Parts: sequence; structure tokens; C-alpha cells
Amino acid sequence: MEPETVLSVWKQAAEPALRRAGQALAELTGLPFALEDQWVGLLPWNQFVAELAAEHPVPLYVVTLSAQGLFKAQIWLVFTETNGRDLVAAMVGTPPPHPLDALGQSALAEVGNVVGTAFLNVFADRFSTAWEPSPPTVHYVARGWLEEQTAGDALVLITDARFQVTGTRVKGELVVLPTPLSDRSP
Repeated sequence: MEPETVLSVWKQAAEPALRRAGQALAELTGLPFALEDQWVGLLPWNQFVAELAAEHPVPLYVVTLSAQGLFKAQIWLVFTETNGRDLVAAMVGTPPPHPLDALGQSALAEVGNVVGTAFLNVFADRFSTAWEPSPPTVHYVARGWLEEQTAGDALVLITDARFQVTGTRVKGELVVLPTPLSDRSP
């Protein structure tokens, strides 16, 4: 698929996927949850890593999951340390320890799971293809971790999203690194 087509599909998917994710998180937590996109784009991997490192101080919380369907993909939900902690505090009702304990990591993992699955469901509906996500993993990462993650000149889909819960607003970035099945290593 051409990059322009991929970006067009991604832009069309972002709003309904975030709306679905907000509804699912509200049902799951019983809290007023809403998500909205602030920017949607397509960047080369190396540019994304450089911009993320420049824009956000480390450490970061990165929730990762993989998915397989029409193609294999890695899905990341990236929060600055402050935004990750603020989101967890809004969800659990008290400031979490630093770094996040098991409860805080579990809360972030569930957000990543719900948001990632919402996007996969929108793509499944659009392409009539089932997607299987892996369980989410929460990484508390320091400088250098991003640079160690290599994807060459692959293009990544990005949605800068605003999360709102119980009066708290935080920014997170949803990143999808598509890896077509035909390009997989044996």
C-alpha cells in the first residue's frame, strides 16, 4: 500500500478508534474517560525516534503490544513519566509511587490494551480481517532505549492523543510500526 493511502486510512481510523477506546475505558473503570486525536501522521522510524527523544525528557512509560492480522505490527502507547503518573493517579484516585508500582503498571497496561485493541477493531472492521493482539507490556525506559529499538527506514503511524479522565488531561502518543507479513524474517 502506498504511504498516502496508509496515512488516509490511519486518519480515518484515529477518531473512531479513540472514541471506542474512551467508551471502553469508561465502562471498564466506571470513570468519565474520553480520548481525542491532536495530530495524526506518518513518519520514518529514525525521524520519529529523534523527535520523540528531543520532545520528551526521559524516562518514559511505553506500553507495547504486538498484533497480527492483515499484517504484523507493533503498537506502542508512549507517555512522559509525568503524564503516565498523572493518568494512573486519575484512574486509581491517589498519587502513585515513583516509579510506578505493580498497580500503576497494571493500570497503564490496561489503557494500552484497550487503546491498542480499539485501533485493531477499527482496522478489522475496515478490512474485514481479524487481528490478534498480544498481552501488553509496560516499559519504564531511560535514554538510549529508544535508540536501541531499530526499524531501519520503516514508516510509523502516529496519533498524538489527549486522554481526559476525572478532570485530568494528559497527552500520549499511539505509534504503530507496520511490518507486512511478506517482509518477516523466517
